[in-house]
Amino acid sequence: MAYIVETKNLTKSFSKKVVVDNISLSIERGSLFAFLGENGAGKTTTINMILGLLKPDSWQIFYNGSSDFMSFKNKIGVVFQNNMMDDFLTVKENLLTYGALYNNTRTEAFDKYIKVVSLLSIEDFVNQRFGTLSGGQKRKSEIARALLSSPEILFLDEPTTGLDPKTRSDVWTIINGLRGREGMSIFLTTHYMEEANDADKISIIDKGKIVVTGSPYELKTNYSVDRLIITPFDSEKFESFLKADNLKYELIGSSYAIEFKSTADSLALLNSAKENVRFYEVIKGSLDDVFLNIVGEKIKTDGGSLMSAINALYKRNSRLFLRDRMTLFFSFLSALILVALYFLFIAKLYTESMSSLSSGSSGFSLDANSKNFIVYLQMMAGVLVLNSISLAMGVFSIIAKDFENRKVDSFLLTPVKPYKLVLAYFFTGLIVSFFINAVTWIITVFIIGFATGFWILIPTFLSCMLVLFISSIISCSMMLLVVTLTKSSTAIGVINGVLGSFMGFLCGIYIPYYNLGEKTVMIG
Repeated sequence: MAYIVETKNLTKSFSKKVVVDNISLSIERGSLFAFLGENGAGKTTTINMILGLLKPDSWQIFYNGSSDFMSFKNKIGVVFQNNMMDDFLTVKENLLTYGALYNNTRTEAFDKYIKVVSLLSIEDFVNQRFGTLSGGQKRKSEIARALLSSPEILFLDEPTTGLDPKTRSDVWTIINGLRGREGMSIFLTTHYMEEANDADKISIIDKGKIVVTGSPYELKTNYSVDRLIITPFDSEKFESFLKADNLKYELIGSSYAIEFKSTADSLALLNSAKENVRFYEVIKGSLDDVFLNIVGEKIKTDGGSLMSAINALYKRNSRLFLRDRMTLFFSFLSALILVALYFLFIAKLYTESMSSLSSGSSGFSLDANSKNFIVYLQMMAGVLVLNSISLAMGVFSIIAKDFENRKVDSFLLTPVKPYKLVLAYFFTGLIVSFFINAVTWIITVFIIGFATGFWILIPTFLSCMLVLFISSIISCSMMLLVVTLTKSSTAIGVINGVLGSFMGFLCGIYIPYYNLGEKTVMIG
């Protein structure tokens, strides 16, 4: 038998608690495999191990008969339960971003984009921002994203949760079409039993173990019973008839539900009681019954290159940053407030302080240009350092949200190696933050020139730009480290506040250099 994915003895524990216990699965090529279980049963952990997002404790996983996951990685498509696309980008921009991660050239990425858009008939809303779409449109867009790699197997993690029946039907029309036209294998998790009814094979997991595997017909035959619903003319007489034959029944309003194993048994019962039968209905055993009998309760419904990765994520992150109006507004606002505060208020205090120091009693004097020069240096240090930290925080908060929303998982499933993704995140953050920093710095130069009459020379200006670039590298490196270790946007905000205050102090922003100790000045 040709298996596209096969696992043997898959095991995973967290804090000594076994959450996946010796699981073996086999998914045949071109089949629909349904993986059922309650929340917390181990479904997500199992899938994450198959997808290479989580390392098992012990395992054998074969992809097309080989244990080499990396060579099979770009043959996998995944539609996660949560949406992975960015709300502020259009569907087209989202798809081209992911397409660039799977394909090395713009032409290849665009050709693939055209193909999936046509395949899923989503032309009408590809130029709309993802966040404005309906639930059904978002699901179709997510399926399009998963198809960009031309996968041989498509993982669907509860793909129709929260959708209305019509939209669910539309999504399944697309999925069945992929199986029929493309011969694609489907790995499905769902809590809609009627969707699992169409599977070729079903495995049910409970408390980390596979408790049963078989076709829907086999499971319903072995683990469910059909029911005969009869509404009699004379309820008292019919109930006496059932008790006389020792038949178990359940009273539902004025009707009686009797379980039976075979069609012959139901026909015999109807024939015996036919004179007292007003209405009858046969209800076949369902997968809900199977799950109820087995588990004890129903399911709760709760490739590309480094440069292509950098280019794709740069476009994506910069668009997100520029379209997130609140983040963009406060990033620029904080920079301009620093400029206004320092040069309209603190600079005046510094100048007055130096005027008192340069009086005759202190033994030295400074002319106006010298005072402006000293103030300029202090203000320049403040704007350079604090803006670098603040803007790096703003850009990398987007990356932190990718971790929090698990969008990073969708990037990890592309052929791009993890270290390339880290570098792509770093360089895109650096480019965006340095650009905004540079614009702010140019504005600052003009403000200083007009306010003080001191105009910086071009060599000095370029030197300052170099310092700004180095400062941006350091700030982005620190923020990337924080994101990697904490995966939290809140932690970035805290680090930004602490680090900004500390560096501002060292740079003499809050207290003039000449009031600081010699060692502090050297560190600053």
